[in-house]
Amino acid sequence: MHEVLPELFSLNLVRGRGLLARAIMNTQKNRPQRSAVFAAMVGVVATKLPETAELVVKRVVAAFKQVYTHIHAHTYVHTQARTHEQTPS
Repeated sequence: MHEVLPELFSLNLVRGRGLLARAIMNTQKNRPQRSAVFAAMVGVVATKLPETAELVVKRVVAAFKQVYTHIHAHTYVHTQARTHEQTPS
């Protein structure tokens, strides 16, 4: 992490904050055992560039909401289909 952060701050994070947010989310999704490292990195970025860290948090929450509503919508449709099968006509 000591090697990555100076290199990260040498980049233009104001213009590339969307790319950084996407890269952090994709990498964390592929390597969940490293979640603490990515959380620490976002924390360090938040001290210098709070709007960049805020973007990461907003995108993570939006992704969670999307998955959560998709799962519940699928469950609701599946439950409704079973209810219609069980009701006598």
